[in-house]
Amino acid sequence: MEYVNYQLALQAAEAEMQELLQERSRIDARLATLKQTIEGLSALTQEQPTESTEVSGELFGETGITGAIRLLLTTANVPLSPIQIRNDLKRHGFDLSDYVNAMTVIHNTLKRLESQGELLTVKDSAGKAVAYTTRWVGENSAKRSRG
Repeated sequence: MEYVNYQLALQAAEAEMQELLQERSRIDARLATLKQTIEGLSALTQEQPTESTEVSGELFGETGITGAIRLLLTTANVPLSPIQIRNDLKRHGFDLSDYVNAMTVIHNTLKRLESQGELLTVKDSAGKAVAYTTRWVGENSAKRSRG
């Protein structure tokens, strides 16, 4: 009988985690969109963004590498390879100098996010993951996460 209670608790925790991950993805995407909107409107009005809307002058602000990768993939229109992710991180001002081997950290982060159900992989004919994308939420994926 106790096993059933633990199993129900586990299912509830997994469902809540999935909902929170989806919410975080939506928030990250919205923040990126708002930042681009503010930059575009600031250029048109020739005004500098206020300090409260500026994210430390960079896309990622104080976000760690997991959040930065998540944000890149959430806002990307196409799946990204690990090398594209590294290049985009650098291009957007994310400091990778703290990592001895940034590519290893990126690969490990991608694998962890995939195992948590946040990412889908694009695989080559040999079955090797070559690119990653966020999981698009639809009716079927919501049903899967509940049961």
